[in-house]
Amino acid sequence: MWSSFYDDFISLSKPRLVGSTEQAVTALFKLLGWIFAEEGEKAKPFDLNCSALGVIFDLGPASSGKALVCNTESRRIELCEDIEKVILAGCLTNKQAQRLRGTMQFAESQLFGRTGIRCLRVLSDFAEGRRFALTSKDKFFLRIFCNLLEKNIPRKVSALGSENVLVFTDACYEPGHAEWPCGLGGVPFACGKVFFYSLPVGAEIRTLLGEGVKKQIIFEVEALAALLAALLWKTFFGNKRVVLFVDDEGTKFALLKGLSDNLCVDAMAEKFACLESELHTLIWIARVPSKSNVADPPSRGAISNPVLANATDMSSVALELLTGIITQIFNVGETAA
Repeated sequence: MWSSFYDDFISLSKPRLVGSTEQAVTALFKLLGWIFAEEGEKAKPFDLNCSALGVIFDLGPASSGKALVCNTESRRIELCEDIEKVILAGCLTNKQAQRLRGTMQFAESQLFGRTGIRCLRVLSDFAEGRRFALTSKDKFFLRIFCNLLEKNIPRKVSALGSENVLVFTDACYEPGHAEWPCGLGGVPFACGKVFFYSLPVGAEIRTLLGEGVKKQIIFEVEALAALLAALLWKTFFGNKRVVLFVDDEGTKFALLKGLSDNLCVDAMAEKFACLESELHTLIWIARVPSKSNVADPPSRGAISNPVLANATDMSSVALELLTGIITQIFNVGETAA
């Protein structure tokens, strides 16, 4: 295998074919008349560790189906120093912001989860010349980015398992309904089995989500349903392709971006991003129409759907988890759903 990225050409070889591969690469460059490093620091021999464009590839554990990727020490130190200078200066021109954002974007690609993306959004206004002075919140997110870089936890790339995990979530909000005015539902298909949760959302939680102040809190409960499902079934996500289907465009984009203008949903998106980072996974998020969403009936308390006939009911576990989520997001005492 041989790749090309600007002026870096990385080739992979089995150990016993290293000599042959190196001769083939060298011969091709010379035949094309290209000038390249044949000796010195840049003429490195084949090894289990390879650095290119500020990134280190560690193929030491490759025999077990894993590889590690992280930012080089020099890039990490240089970028942290640049960010710290900006924080101390307290201001940023659009040209400075554009340059810094480009460097941060490349380094962020080696970080798991969407927390880094969330931090990068800080620079958008500055890069477009809409602002120049940093707020305390801007500095806070820039420091978080530095912390992620300083930890420099390698991104583990694993050979994927053969199974996919599909998770469907939904929420309903019908304040005029006497028995079930608001509810959450989630259905995952994992490990050859089906699970689900079906929960009503009590008045106290609805108030915390904005009921009484807003006419609709469907955005908030849709995001809550997705976050609850991700936390509840996170043990299924390791080494799998995970697709999370939500029934709301706003929720989809908030989770994709890792942030939202809605403060309540923003807190949930942040927690979702942190979860991905902890699990070293990146969940594919898509919207599913209500008619095709198997989580729609459970969100309304209906669990007689044939799809759920032999499914495992995890509503009681989900209820305990929901209480913890609300407690963390709103910094309140124990709250009953």
